[in-house]
Amino acid sequence: MSVEVRAKTRSKPNTVHYAAETGDIKLLEHFVREGMAIGNPESVTLQSREDVLGMMPLHVACENGELEVVEFLVKKRVDVDAGDNFKVTALHLAAIEDHADIVEVLLKARADPKPADVEGDLPIHWAATKGHSQVIELLARKGSPIDVANKKGWTPLHRAAYNGRKDATLTLIKLGAKINGTTSDGNTPLHLACFMNQLSTIEKLCESGASQRVVNKSNQRPNDLCITDAARDILKSLQGFEGDAPVEGPTAHAAAK
Repeated sequence: MSVEVRAKTRSKPNTVHYAAETGDIKLLEHFVREGMAIGNPESVTLQSREDVLGMMPLHVACENGELEVVEFLVKKRVDVDAGDNFKVTALHLAAIEDHADIVEVLLKARADPKPADVEGDLPIHWAATKGHSQVIELLARKGSPIDVANKKGWTPLHRAAYNGRKDATLTLIKLGAKINGTTSDGNTPLHLACFMNQLSTIEKLCESGASQRVVNKSNQRPNDLCITDAARDILKSLQGFEGDAPVEGPTAHAAAK
């Protein structure tokens, strides 16, 4: 399930997932005791799955920013890398909700910084989609690749540019992201920002040396995807900033023509 369409879940009342969602550690402990009374070890209770997404209590706690619950579950040695039915991990959910404190706890507990969901998106893609620069930096520091591409060839920089996340775009560029990398359709971050009319992001990409000459697989340059005169004006005014950054991806040969 795409990060851009996934909605936050709500758990059924009086369940272990509801306790995790609402930060009720006493209720969590109650369910653990109940489970042990019928022969279930605490790991069974604390790693049970709920709803169509197949989320565990840790997923729910991370999504809702319940730091104390996350710390409680980590101490109980639950699987911090467990994915739901769409391979979404607790780290993905903490990243998209900008819970930097929880991201730090998970990484300290040796959570993998680079698990891919069914779309091929890593937590850093999810953070970039929402523009969470601090989380992006935390993940990068712990080994998450900056230019990793999902199944459609989108890197975190493509996601940030498409969604108009100016600060995250600059953060990724500062961390070394390839500014002219192309998706499987041959689009650079600048193509995507132009298509979505993300004016501030267009400006920052151009100022950072993004090429306006790259041609995608539909034979379009970024200017061809602009939907407003304002976007075209920004491109025109910043042509002098275009740098010599290499074009990365299937359309590299087209840009050199």
